[in-house]
Amino acid sequence: MKAVVSILFFMLLFVSCTTQEEKIIVKNAKPKVEKTVAIVKPNQMLTVEIEGMSCEMNCGGSIRKGLKKTGAVSRVEFEWVEEAEKQVTKISYDDTKMKEKEIIALIETFNEGQFTTYPVKSEKISSTSEKK
Repeated sequence: MKAVVSILFFMLLFVSCTTQEEKIIVKNAKPKVEKTVAIVKPNQMLTVEIEGMSCEMNCGGSIRKGLKKTGAVSRVEFEWVEEAEKQVTKISYDDTKMKEKEIIALIETFNEGQFTTYPVKSEKISSTSEKK
């Protein structure tokens, strides 16, 4: 009987001392993606009046961010006039990547269609006159 108890004791001791590798599974781990900034060499300057802007920071920021995401726009400037119904915006872009009508249509989709655009003029620019 002592032999059976001794054998069971050593088996229990042996089983309890074995280790298993723990696998840690990380769910929803997203790979790190590096953002690359596309260099845009503008050849056109589009001047647009935009109606429906309530402030330069939020409304202007959403327009600027949305246009720059296209990879065709290098610069968006606002001539902000407080309390004006329409704000003058100058957009420097590469017309080989995006056309004037596409830019205007895109602006009108931002902020759930909040903005109305009125194109004023479009003119050629040289890459040396564009500031970075």
